[in-house]
Amino acid sequence: MNAVRELLAPDCTAILGGNPPMDAHAWLGMSEMFYNSFPDGKHTIEEAHDVGIDRVALRGYFEGTHRSDFMGIPATGMRIRITFMNLDRFAGGKLAEHRAEVDMMGLMQQLGVVPA
Repeated sequence: MNAVRELLAPDCTAILGGNPPMDAHAWLGMSEMFYNSFPDGKHTIEEAHDVGIDRVALRGYFEGTHRSDFMGIPATGMRIRITFMNLDRFAGGKLAEHRAEVDMMGLMQQLGVVPA
C-alpha cells in the first residue's frame, strides 16, 4: 500500500461502480480492508490501452483466498476470481482519478452469500 500511496495525486478520487466518488484516504482504507480479507490476492492485467495522453484502460482479474472478515462476511477459505475494468487518469505523473467496474455479484456468489 505504501507504493500505491506514493503514486496518488493529493486530490485523487476513486469511483467504484455506481458508488459516489471517494477521496484518496477513503479509497486506501477500503483497499486495505479488501486486501486484508484476501491477503494472498493478485491482480493480473490481461489488456492495457492508452486512451488519449493522460488515461489508461485496464482489463483483468483478481484472485485470492478469503482469509478474514469481508464486509461482515466471516472468512470462508474460498478461493475467488473476479474480473475488473479500470480507467485511470494521470496528472503530473500521479494517479488523479481511478474508475473501476468490478464483478461484485460474482464475488458474492463465489463466497456463497448470493445463489449462483
